[in-house]
Amino acid sequence: MAQSKIDKHGLGEMALELSRDGHTTQAIAELLTEELHKRSHEDSVNQSTVARYLKVVRAEEQKAVEAAMDVAEERIKQHIKDGVGTDLEVVEEIQKFFKSIADNDLRDLDGKKHNVELKMRMDAAKEVVEVIKAKLGLPGLYGKGGDNGTGTGSGQPPVSPGSNVRSILDRVRKSTAS
Repeated sequence: MAQSKIDKHGLGEMALELSRDGHTTQAIAELLTEELHKRSHEDSVNQSTVARYLKVVRAEEQKAVEAAMDVAEERIKQHIKDGVGTDLEVVEEIQKFFKSIADNDLRDLDGKKHNVELKMRMDAAKEVVEVIKAKLGLPGLYGKGGDNGTGTGSGQPPVSPGSNVRSILDRVRKSTAS
């Protein structure tokens, strides 16, 4: 795909920030055009250019998020399969992944940072809370045989990290698709 006019003029970050701040594509186009004129460029940016640009960028970010989620899921599964990681290590891996989304610090395998939309960051923050609740319920944190706050007296966690990985990641996938 040809380089967009927005990238050509170095306005990509500005367009994304304006979009994250809730500006319409028309308002973004007007502000980008204003910025171009401040830089002594006679060029302008229209609403459809902004809409296309944001659609492409969001699609790329969505792919990166899905790839990062797949990597995280595989790492968690490997911990479980190998039996190397304790339940706490698995839950901490899940917590670290969701925290990177909530903190808008999601990186792919090459270390490239990907911006995450606010709604997805808020959903991830909620998942961090759920993971912490699960972590607090892990056997051994409160001693053997305690109820760990579950009321069951079983000493088992209220959420099983190994079996719940898929459902947690599926919820995030659904929230990013909307």
